[in-house]
Amino acid sequence: MTVLTIFLALVSSSLERQADALISYATKPDSKLYGSLEGFDNSGNLWMAYEWKDNLYLSVISPSGEWIIKSKLLLDFDGADLGLSASKFVFDRWNNAYFSFVVLKHGSESIDLRVVRVSSKGDITDYSPWPELAYRFPAYMTILPNDTLMVLGYSLLGDLGEYLWHLSKVLIGENGEFIPVVDLIKPHGKLPHNLGYDKLPYTTILTNWSKGWAIYAAMTLDIESSNYDPDLLRIKDIDISFHDDVDSCTLYRNEYKWRDYIWKTFKAYTPELFFAPYKDEGYVLYIPDARNRELTHSIRFDKNGELIEPSELKGRGRFRPRSFTKIPSDSKKYCDFQWWRDSYLNLDSVRVVFWGSDNKGNLYVYQKKQQF
Repeated sequence: MTVLTIFLALVSSSLERQADALISYATKPDSKLYGSLEGFDNSGNLWMAYEWKDNLYLSVISPSGEWIIKSKLLLDFDGADLGLSASKFVFDRWNNAYFSFVVLKHGSESIDLRVVRVSSKGDITDYSPWPELAYRFPAYMTILPNDTLMVLGYSLLGDLGEYLWHLSKVLIGENGEFIPVVDLIKPHGKLPHNLGYDKLPYTTILTNWSKGWAIYAAMTLDIESSNYDPDLLRIKDIDISFHDDVDSCTLYRNEYKWRDYIWKTFKAYTPELFFAPYKDEGYVLYIPDARNRELTHSIRFDKNGELIEPSELKGRGRFRPRSFTKIPSDSKKYCDFQWWRDSYLNLDSVRVVFWGSDNKGNLYVYQKKQQF
């Protein structure tokens, strides 16, 4: 056995240990797992925030599969319901994590959105009442290139008669520095609120902050919808330059039969749409096939975000995904953790998927599933 073979075997077993650590939360006898949020930081550590009864917990698993933080209680919300379903982890360059969740207090009709910071050591900072958002529409959160945390969501000042959106930007630092630099409330259309929909199933957003534009890509997969079509891709252009003279930040571009634009097909299924950069030539959008849950397809966009006709592209065909153990360290990594129960609430199956792409259009996937 060669040194390379031994190394790859060790890396593969580490991935399995990371997956097993997630699976254990759903399979242990006293599991009361309600909802969870997963994500990889810049060093490949796997983070998991999860709801258990009225509490919020955190676990972090190293790339070698070892526990860095295990089931640490972050916040106790006795007398309230929590919701993590419309959130994503974002990480600064020091591997501090930021995420949001909703809080519904028992006996109250108001639903507030909370934003927290969790340091790489597991120390939590609750920014409440900042950023003063109501959970009527999804909020968007990201780390801008200059160490600025940006949050955009529905303002607490809005009502059914007037939609108001709240944009907040703060400078952040390694040790929890928090310096407000922007605080704006504007009417509907004056801020790019569609960015928040990147958390919805089969929806993703590509942002180009240096050029001030973004692309919204979504599939219509609601079978109860009158325009249900799993082969239809809806594209919108979003202005993220934040100019005051913009009448509407979102411009509907078109709907496309995305199968007419397929560049590559991979024999693997990724749970979500996602964009990835392609060399210095543009971007790749990966699309899970709703008609065949064993396939993921990719289509290409140029530097300006325009779809490229496949006849203009080289390297088309069908491929197997590469091992997730070989994904480049600078590639963005994704995680999906799902569990299903039968009508008697007995655990039926559990699935963990890790995936990502390099900048050459190659897909990397690891999946583990257990049936009970």
